[in-house]
Amino acid sequence: MSFSGAATFDALGTLYAYCDEPLQASQMFARAVAAAPTHSGFLYNLATAQRMVGKLEEAESNLDRVIAAKPDDYARTTRARTSGHRPPSEITSRSSRRYCRHLGFREPPKSASALH
Repeated sequence: MSFSGAATFDALGTLYAYCDEPLQASQMFARAVAAAPTHSGFLYNLATAQRMVGKLEEAESNLDRVIAAKPDDYARTTRARTSGHRPPSEITSRSSRRYCRHLGFREPPKSASALH
């Protein structure tokens, strides 16, 4: 698969994440990583989605891969927070609300189907 195909899966994963659908997001990010396994941005997104659905060991492993590839990357901070105090669902909700407020909406949609 081409890089643009992997980028498409990454973009779909991002859309699902912003729509508060982290399981679907992680599936799309996994496809992006499968198509471009050395792309640290796609791997970071996968780890973030894994963190949101409570797959903390997998998220930590993938964040370690990002840190190994880019030691000065922001993944180090996320890796430190993966075992943190806030539950993943709280992190997802807070991020979605902040992003939607940035776009001018009061609350994020409850699911991707709300966009249709």
